[in-house]
Amino acid sequence: MFGRNSLRRGIVIGAALLLVSGVTASQTFVITSNFDADTPGSPPATGRPDEPSGVINGGVLVQTDSNGISTQPLEVDDGSCNQGYFGGVYYTLPTPVTAGGLRIEATVAVNQLTDGVIFDTWISFMSTSVVRLRIIDDGTIADQFGTVVSSYAANTPLRFRADIDMASAAWACTIDDELNGFSDDPVVSGLPFVNPPSIISQIDTVYLGIFGSFNACSGSRVVAYDDVTIFDFPPIFTDGFESGNTDAWTLTLP
Repeated sequence: MFGRNSLRRGIVIGAALLLVSGVTASQTFVITSNFDADTPGSPPATGRPDEPSGVINGGVLVQTDSNGISTQPLEVDDGSCNQGYFGGVYYTLPTPVTAGGLRIEATVAVNQLTDGVIFDTWISFMSTSVVRLRIIDDGTIADQFGTVVSSYAANTPLRFRADIDMASAAWACTIDDELNGFSDDPVVSGLPFVNPPSIISQIDTVYLGIFGSFNACSGSRVVAYDDVTIFDFPPIFTDGFESGNTDAWTLTLP
């Protein structure tokens, strides 16, 4: 039999799903970034709303197509399978996320099985990572601590979604490997932050690129990105659900 707390938790979980899917009025920003207005063969435009805030290192160019993405993606090429390579683009959030949550989505494809970080979030003033996603040379996709969330293949686009919850200091990852939407894909939740939650005060930067490597690979590693979406979402409640007081909840269900 369900107890009072179980019912309350069920309502909270349902409300959270509605909140993230629908986006509420207290949301402060939405970034929808593609590279359609850029010139193929050139670096992406930066600095304006819905554009990357900047480029990290060389080998970051917009291309007509890359690795199976044919919608003029951004291409990040490390040039020589450089094990210390750190390159791509970053998005400085208009408002640092200190409460509630953050969703990041992007379509991504790689030219070969390799090992490296393809997505990272940071507290820039501390140079501290919050969550990150890795590709591994055995064809799996995992969080920083090796929890496998899905698989990938060379030259086969997929779309990843990361939902980061500041209150629980955890995140969830979903991989749409058929590019048909996330509804039929498993959600791997409860993934921990890279660094201790006690030092995580906010997220202010999102990185997309290829960062580091821990194996040999064949020639240049090339990662392509397109259709980036980043938005924040507010906390559902401010006092915690265990009190039973719903007066301070920012979202209630009928």
